[in-house]
Amino acid sequence: AIFHPSEIQVLAGNASLDGYRASNGGGSTTVEIWVGRNNVATFRGFVSFDLKSLPNNITIEKATLKMRQIGIVNKPYVIGGNVVVDHLYYGSSLDATDYNRAAINSHIGVLSDNAIFEEKKLEVTDSVKNDLYYKRESSQYRLRFATETIGGNPSGDITYFDPEENLYQNHQPPQLEITFKKN
Repeated sequence: AIFHPSEIQVLAGNASLDGYRASNGGGSTTVEIWVGRNNVATFRGFVSFDLKSLPNNITIEKATLKMRQIGIVNKPYVIGGNVVVDHLYYGSSLDATDYNRAAINSHIGVLSDNAIFEEKKLEVTDSVKNDLYYKRESSQYRLRFATETIGGNPSGDITYFDPEENLYQNHQPPQLEITFKKN
């Protein structure tokens, strides 16, 4: 048998498919990825990674979602608990229907449990394997707080993650780091 060493490929996010959607139908794909709430809506973040650049005929060993938390308004973690991740597929556009879109798997893990501005990581190996098995073109995720309630501070209880769009210095866009072996 031929020995194939493990390789790592880092997939970038897709600027037109990341952003947030709100429970009242609002949202954006041109600002930060919002997760939280204010007195009119709750917000869920979305992030998408194109799988087409991966080689064919590979075995996924590990896949890690990496996102940088860059801002906090008030106390979202006190009110909402942890930022949890749903694996879902929303395809080639992000719109109001994706806020409540049925997940492939809900609550696959906790991305963040604190307000520290840093890179947050979640292993998503099973989700990426599932996406490749079903030949989806993208691996897509929804971020939300474990507890979602509308109300409270008019300025919100929100955390922000750095999007693919470069809005800031020290930009660190979402990444999907995949370790694989060629078969």
